[in-house]
Amino acid sequence: MANTMRKLSINTWISLIVQLLLISMLPYLIYRKNYIYAGAALLAILAAYAPALMKRNFNIQLPWFLELAITIALFLHVGGLAFHWYSRFRFYDSVLHIWGTMIIALLGFMMVYALYYLGKIKLSIRMIAVFTFIFALAIGALWEIAEFTIDHTLYTHAQLSNMDTMSDLIFDGLGGAVIAVLGMWYIRKTPEKRINEHIAKMLNRRV
Repeated sequence: MANTMRKLSINTWISLIVQLLLISMLPYLIYRKNYIYAGAALLAILAAYAPALMKRNFNIQLPWFLELAITIALFLHVGGLAFHWYSRFRFYDSVLHIWGTMIIALLGFMMVYALYYLGKIKLSIRMIAVFTFIFALAIGALWEIAEFTIDHTLYTHAQLSNMDTMSDLIFDGLGGAVIAVLGMWYIRKTPEKRINEHIAKMLNRRV
């Protein structure tokens, strides 16, 4: 029990440090007069606190590793814009697309299984996997639409070419597929009682 509390405490501190680094980028971007990226940083800061708002307003507690993964992904995205990591590192954009989509797919998987656990829907394991994949790919497509819109309204250069856009969507699909397959494996290999305990803990319910 003590080791678990210590582990949670360490992960909480890591998440807090990453959040502070993310916040510190906002005044830097304003100072450099990168107001568009400053706006992106502000949205990322708000998104980083979304899990805390979910816990306070809806009594939903995401796993610590997922909260940390979300915060790190947001930090790397804003850092990529602020310090040009996207252009400096060859596979930076591709890796971040896969990672970000895996997080989104995992959120989709947890959401649909929570609805299944509550008896709101009835789906087979394969259909849960299909939903996970489609959900991740749909969010990826919306992201590309947002980039296209911003490029043509604010004259940014998020989408360099059709190849860049299609590569992003392919990597989004890859990230979604990985989580869909791992999700099916997890459900089949893990006792239903244990899965229900995890979902109940996330929803702050008793099994």
